[in-house]
Amino acid sequence: MKKKLFVIALCMILLLSLVALTACKDDAPDDAPYTYEPSSDYYNLVAVLTDNGATTRSFSFFTANDESYRDACVVQLDPAGASETEPQFNTSDNFTINAVSEMADKYNAIQDGKTSAEQLKANANRNMINLTLNNIFPDRMGHHASATNLTSGQKYFYRMGCPDKDTWSSWGTFTTDDGDDTFSFLHITDSQADTKERFDMFAHSLRSAINHTGTPEFVLFTGDLVEDGNVKEEWDLLFESIKDFSNTLSFSAATGNHEKNSYNIAYNFNLPVPSDNFYAYYAYEYGDALVVVLDTEDDFLIAEQAAWADAVLAASNKKWKIVAFHKSLYSSGGHADADDTLRLKKIYTPILARNNVDLVMSGHDHVYARTVPVDGEGNPATFEGYREETLENGVVKEIYTKPNGVMYSINRTIGSKFYGGEGQNANVISVGDEGRADKPVFSKIDIVGSTLIYTAYEVDYDTGDVTIIDAFEINK
Repeated sequence: MKKKLFVIALCMILLLSLVALTACKDDAPDDAPYTYEPSSDYYNLVAVLTDNGATTRSFSFFTANDESYRDACVVQLDPAGASETEPQFNTSDNFTINAVSEMADKYNAIQDGKTSAEQLKANANRNMINLTLNNIFPDRMGHHASATNLTSGQKYFYRMGCPDKDTWSSWGTFTTDDGDDTFSFLHITDSQADTKERFDMFAHSLRSAINHTGTPEFVLFTGDLVEDGNVKEEWDLLFESIKDFSNTLSFSAATGNHEKNSYNIAYNFNLPVPSDNFYAYYAYEYGDALVVVLDTEDDFLIAEQAAWADAVLAASNKKWKIVAFHKSLYSSGGHADADDTLRLKKIYTPILARNNVDLVMSGHDHVYARTVPVDGEGNPATFEGYREETLENGVVKEIYTKPNGVMYSINRTIGSKFYGGEGQNANVISVGDEGRADKPVFSKIDIVGSTLIYTAYEVDYDTGDVTIIDAFEINK
């Protein structure tokens, strides 16, 4: 009898223990942190905006030049709630996008239907790309992926990796455009560094911009990201300098003259490059805005690109039209009257004006300058209303109502390579550096319904202070 009671008691204890364990399991949070050890096999990770901001993102990353990685890598995405701070890559709602390994042989196909001159030009471009990939980046394999049909207004975590190897990069995050008429982004240009110290200064300025203004919906970079695009170590230093915070950013980029050729930047940022000319120009929509990114290094096909831009701008019904490129058409800097600038100015000034472009952003001169509204002939344009507002630090904010022209803004370097202003284009420049200014500049653009607010800031590297140096507003 005692033995029977002991067995019953033991069974009861085991049953109660099972119930307790079940209760503990039920009480455990479903969103317990998901952890894994990121692999250093994947580097120079970047999320890129080159298409519809509500439904797409592109990605670029690198591995060793090992055939086991060729077309074997993916980008894994984890849809998440807006308040979630950690990914859950082990859940059923995850999905993967196959990455294509970009190597020179992809661009060796002969193109049909070309004239002899066009074919020679195409062959020359392909030879340049082969040189870029095989001679400049021989130790690495680039991987590009594009996610389409994403959900508007959705937060995603992402990571890159190779499922067959079960190795993964560190993770990043982005949120797609929610389609409303309110958003903001940053414009930066000309980091143009060649040493770790200079790239660290660039990273400090960009981090200061984000700390001061908040995480932007995207960062638009208008060229000269590195000093020499043919030096792979400079690209590595660029990405290394910002890796601690770039995982929360989406970038858009234009080609600068220091990239040396368009494919260097396209290879590192997965930019769309038309197959017949290999220059990087593209357009995307974000909110109620169309953003057109052009390639001012396009010496051979400038007329073709201009015709494309004219058609894209004319076809858009977006309220706001924004154009970005590297070389500045209207500037207080030393390149303002250079032959290439004058050629670009003659071609693009009438195109931008007749298509009702609101804002053009550029760099190249390493000075800060901003125009009044400019008409299709390069003169001050009319507007329905104008007033001024004095900001707290004494900066005068110019407010235009329904201007009949284009506002051109040129940012000083976001890095540490400074030039001086020379007072060019005096008939349209409202604000411009007259001499050398040794503080980096970034701009924040806020679009709120029928209002565009542009604010330029400079960063004091020594004190960390961020100060407004210029502001204007366009009301439609």
